[in-house]
Amino acid sequence: MRALGSVVLGEDRTLYAILASLITVVAMGWLVAAVLDRLGRSRPELRIGQPVLLAAAARVLCAALFSAVPALQHVRGTDETQFLSEANAILHGVAIGNHGNGIWSPSGGSLHSYVFAGQIKIFGDAGVFHLRLAQIGLGVVAIVLVAVAVYDLAGGRAARLTAWLLAVEPSNVFFSGLVHKEALLLLAGGLLIYGGAQVYTRRRPVGALFIAVAVMLALMIRPYVGIALGAAALAIAAHAGLRRLGPWRRRALVLSAACVVLLIGGTAYVLHRGDILQHLQRSQDSYSQNPGNLTLQPIDVSTPGHLISNLPVRLGGFLFQPFPWQVGDTSQRFGVLGTSVAWVLLATLVVLAIARRRVLVTRAPPLVYMFLAVTVAYALSTGNAGTGFRYRTHVLVAVCALVCVLMPERVSRRAAPVPAT
Repeated sequence: MRALGSVVLGEDRTLYAILASLITVVAMGWLVAAVLDRLGRSRPELRIGQPVLLAAAARVLCAALFSAVPALQHVRGTDETQFLSEANAILHGVAIGNHGNGIWSPSGGSLHSYVFAGQIKIFGDAGVFHLRLAQIGLGVVAIVLVAVAVYDLAGGRAARLTAWLLAVEPSNVFFSGLVHKEALLLLAGGLLIYGGAQVYTRRRPVGALFIAVAVMLALMIRPYVGIALGAAALAIAAHAGLRRLGPWRRRALVLSAACVVLLIGGTAYVLHRGDILQHLQRSQDSYSQNPGNLTLQPIDVSTPGHLISNLPVRLGGFLFQPFPWQVGDTSQRFGVLGTSVAWVLLATLVVLAIARRRVLVTRAPPLVYMFLAVTVAYALSTGNAGTGFRYRTHVLVAVCALVCVLMPERVSRRAAPVPAT
């Protein structure tokens, strides 16, 4: 009887987990559809329903595959266990320590831990897969936001290319399904790109609202990313103020001047805050003390001068490693696919940026500022190519969007007009 009871209990838990997953799928599907419908009403040439559906399906299948095959489960790493422990500690009112993550931590954890805790509170003992589905939904919303921003910058064809490319980009597909920070930060990046496009193309105040939400999201998860997004936002606003927009074709020089002052002042403050540079240096030293086949070349960032002079070395390692001959296990071998795709995208971006310089400086500045900001922030925060591969997912979002904006139009009359400068 006890064995029979355990079987029934196991079946009940399985059915409950399936029910929780179905409810999450419906909720996330409604969210994605609502965002797509709301933003697509005034953009008749958007038409990204198919790539968005593919993006969701690819991520769900990937998460299901890595959950179903025991030999693949270790590829996700150990961070998920930590975050689930933090979420359960939050539910039980246990202080868990901040770990240097987010600026908002009533009982220790960062925002993502509270999101997981909320889902566990709603569904209880329903396993982990419904948590993955929620993260996937947020990642797909980010794709929609980026594609809409590209529509505003370069037209419908570029937006559709962006949606298709992001739908199948391997690192985005894999990391969107983790119980981790990445999906929320992908959403923050999408919000910033969308809000930045609104500010850049029309100086719409609502764009500043999206930017503010993006920066706050990032600050509550990875503060250094929030600072980077804030710097990108100031650069976008400053550039937008120099453009002649609106019915009177006026510039907003006061806006530009204020943003430039804030950007320069903020950069100087960060570079001269000894504790910030010391924290970066301790992080770099920790990687060098635990060397591995994916450890990046150690750099000295203890002073502003050292940081600036050593940054190119770290950028090269962050963007291009791990090299195929460095991988040492199954998890790292999976990374070769994503690294190869990253190389192709970066090479394509360089070629297009040189060939289409005018488009780069007229249509793409919000994406360029986003790319530069997150690349520098993530490069300085990691000394390990394995972690860097996960971080590079956020850089590749901007790279994919830039490639599609710069892609030559097949039919010039259908292309979006180049925005006025």
